[in-house]
Amino acid sequence: MLWHIGIDEAGYGPILGPFVMTAVAIGSRFPMSADDFWHHLPRVCRNYAASQNKATKSDEALFWVVDSKQLHRGDQALARLEYHTLPALWPWVGRTRRLGTLLRCLRAAKITGLQLPCYRVVGRVLPLCHPAETIAARATLWQEMFTCAELTFLPPRVVVFLPQTINQLLERHGTKAALPLEALRHLLPAILNDIAALERRAPLSIDIAAAGEHPVEYEVVCDRLGGRVCYATVLTAVLEGWQLQSYRESPACCEYLWTSRSAEGRQPSPRQRLRFVITPCAESQAFAVALASMMSKYLREVFMDFWNEYWQQQVPHVRPTAGYWTDGERFLRAIRPAYVRLGLPESALRRFR
Repeated sequence: MLWHIGIDEAGYGPILGPFVMTAVAIGSRFPMSADDFWHHLPRVCRNYAASQNKATKSDEALFWVVDSKQLHRGDQALARLEYHTLPALWPWVGRTRRLGTLLRCLRAAKITGLQLPCYRVVGRVLPLCHPAETIAARATLWQEMFTCAELTFLPPRVVVFLPQTINQLLERHGTKAALPLEALRHLLPAILNDIAALERRAPLSIDIAAAGEHPVEYEVVCDRLGGRVCYATVLTAVLEGWQLQSYRESPACCEYLWTSRSAEGRQPSPRQRLRFVITPCAESQAFAVALASMMSKYLREVFMDFWNEYWQQQVPHVRPTAGYWTDGERFLRAIRPAYVRLGLPESALRRFR
């Protein structure tokens, strides 16, 4: 069984709203490279930017799996992002269709700050922009596509940091690069444990016998984490139970090969190997990374949609914000009388770096 794991984030740059990172794992019984899924899945496309002005009725059955920045821009940005992202998450939304249910199913760790009125978003009913029937129908197409391709799509894993947690990490580590690294420490062991649990159960959807004596392989791909170039030390702390065998590091690409240790922890096991690739623009090179990018961005935008709606109720004429530096400062100045009146500390609303 070959497992492709893509990891990506949204919200690294803004001063308002959450930082979200998602890990996506897709299993295949057949050898596949990180970008083969775009060719192997018949309804999936990757060149949205080149065709965004040529939409036709037939596009309703297509899924654009791309860097989230391609989808979330211009008119109807959130609607477009939701249309192509939420069907992949729909099995974990639940009957109530509330964001809180989805976050629980994606095993999001405790999110500090949800008690603040501007972040009480877990009761938000999904979808935000489309009829539930539309997303459900597209979710069925998505699942059928993976089944026909004999691919296994695990529940993604997600980490959400709100400003209170972000400021604590900044104070502790002194750098914003701590955010993706801290999230990686949660996500990577968790998704590997999910895969191991699935392999132990050996469900009928996976033909374990077809794997024969071939090792279980893991390929993890992600973009650069906070501008860092070298990751051997960081990954060693994250990948407990794995032994680094070889690596190469450069600004263009870092690649690390790990083998699992034996049960006694003394010798590498030939049964499991993990290849970790960190490269700029990973969303254009790895299907699972592009999907993780879209999921992270969608979840962040659900938070931001609630944030803007809440503050527009408190300050009716304030223009909504995406949370980036200049516009975020404008927004904070506009809502300052309201959050002072409500007794909310600024440190719980914004990041200080």
